[in-house]
Amino acid sequence: MRYIGLHKDLELRDIQIEYFVDLMSKCENKKELKIFIESIMSPSELAYISQRLHIIKLVLDDKSYSEIKDSTGTTSGTINATKILMKSVNKRILKTISGCKIKEKANKKKKIDKNENNFIKPHYPGAIKLG
Repeated sequence: MRYIGLHKDLELRDIQIEYFVDLMSKCENKKELKIFIESIMSPSELAYISQRLHIIKLVLDDKSYSEIKDSTGTTSGTINATKILMKSVNKRILKTISGCKIKEKANKKKKIDKNENNFIKPHYPGAIKLG
């Protein structure tokens, strides 16, 4: 197992991780778990972990670097770093990640209302309203 971070005391690190896992396991459903995680992690921590998991999934799905970059908005360096990290991840965990589905971003197209004037509306102070 790889030890990363500020923990010089591995026993303390294990105690803290065990506490975190115990707290997560007490969540009764996905909604509660999501609220718990979003409550204790900063947006950047959550984005970092989520992006890493997404990259792992795409690598396991044999996606190309350009497909991964387009899908995750990341760089080749981040993809390489994640691939290196994957070498130390338990194969059972990789299989679990591989089996999960990722929702794709929805392409929401704004429907045009035929009864509405669809000209660009002025959005700045002092704009002149036409029609």
